Amino acid sequence: MLYLWMPEGEGAWRWCNASGAAEGLWQTAQTWNELLQETTLEKSSQACVFFPSSALQISRHALSRQQVKQLGQNGVRYLLEDYALAPVETLTVRAWQSGPEELSVIGVPQGQIDIWLNALGLAPWQVMALLPDFLLIPLDTTHPEIPTLYWSAHQQLWRGDEAYGLAVDDLALSLSRLPLPTNLNVVGVLDETAQQALAAHNIVWETVNWPLQPPKQLQRHPFNVLAPTRQRTISPYWRAAAVVLLSLLLARMAYDGISGYYYTKEAKATRAQSVRQFRAWFPEEGRIVNLRRQVEAHRVAPVAAEPVVLKLISQVGPAVSQANVKLRELTFNGQALELTLDAPNLPSLDSLRGQLVSQGIKAELGSVNPAGSQVSGTLRVLP
Repeated sequence: MLYLWMPEGEGAWRWCNASGAAEGLWQTAQTWNELLQETTLEKSSQACVFFPSSALQISRHALSRQQVKQLGQNGVRYLLEDYALAPVETLTVRAWQSGPEELSVIGVPQGQIDIWLNALGLAPWQVMALLPDFLLIPLDTTHPEIPTLYWSAHQQLWRGDEAYGLAVDDLALSLSRLPLPTNLNVVGVLDETAQQALAAHNIVWETVNWPLQPPKQLQRHPFNVLAPTRQRTISPYWRAAAVVLLSLLLARMAYDGISGYYYTKEAKATRAQSVRQFRAWFPEEGRIVNLRRQVEAHRVAPVAAEPVVLKLISQVGPAVSQANVKLRELTFNGQALELTLDAPNLPSLDSLRGQLVSQGIKAELGSVNPAGSQVSGTLRVLP
C-alpha cells in the first residue's frame, strides 16, 4: 500500500510505503512526474490518498445515534447547509458518530473528487481510499483533549480531536471560531505571527516531534469519500420494493409448498383407492408390484395416460363394485375408459350409468348384446 499526500498550493507531493508510514517517514516529490518516477520501484498497486482539508466543509453537532437515524442520509446532508458555499446536493457527505452525543459531518464537492480521481487515474495505482489530510496529524495519546497544530511553510492544519480537523488559513481568525484550548501541541515551527495569535488567547503551546501517520482504518474509515454509503447504494424506494418482492416470493413459495403437499396427499389417496379397486376387479392378481404395468397387462391404458386412467378408475370403481354387474374387461382408447360388463339385464346396466351420471361422471351406455341368460354391454366413461 502506498500513501500519497496531495500538495496544498505550491507545496510538494509526499509519499511513503507501508513500512515508512509506520514510522512516519515521508518522502518528497516536487512534481507529479517526479512522484511517478520515485514510486516506480514500489511493487504496490494500491494507494491511499490524503487530499487537502481546505477542500472540505466540516461541522460538529450534538446528536445521538437515534437522532441521526431519524434524520437519515439526506437530513445529515443538510446539516452542512449553513457552512457550505456550494449547494449541499453537489457535495459528497460523510458523517462520523465519534461519541454518544457527538456527530462530525464533512462535505466535499463531487466535482472536485472527480478531478482528483481523473488525475490519479493516470497513475498505475488503484485508489482504495480518499481521506482528508488532517487525519495524518497526531494527537496526544495520554491527553487526547489537547488539540494539535501542524505548521509548515505551505500547509497549516488543526486537529481538535479524533473526528474534527480543518485547514488553517489565518490562525487568528480560526481561533476566533474554534473552542479555545488551554494547551496546544505544535508539530513544526511556528512563525512570529502564529505565536502572537496564540499568546493573544493565552494558549500555552509546546513543540512536539511526533511522526505523521495514517489512521488504522482506510477503506472503512467514516471520512473516506470513496466508500459508498448504504443509503447511496440502495435507495429507500428500492429497499421498499425489495421488501415487497421478497414478501411476494415467500408467499408464493408458501403457497406452492402447501399446494404441493395437498396434491401429493390427493395423489397418494387416489393411488391407494386405485390399488383397492384393482384388487377388487382382478382378485387373481395376488401381489401388486407395479400397478401401471399390471393395469397395462389388462389392456387399460398407455403409460402417458396413467394419471387419467387411475382417476377414472377411482371414480367409477365404487359404483361398479356395488352394482349387480361383473367386470369382464376394461380398456382406454385415449379418449374414454371402456368397461365391458356382464349384467342380469339391460336395466341393471342403465341403472349403473344413471348412478354415475348422478355423481357428476360422464358415462354413456354402448352396445348391449345377449349372453345366455344375461346381457353383455359396454359402458364408456369420459374424463
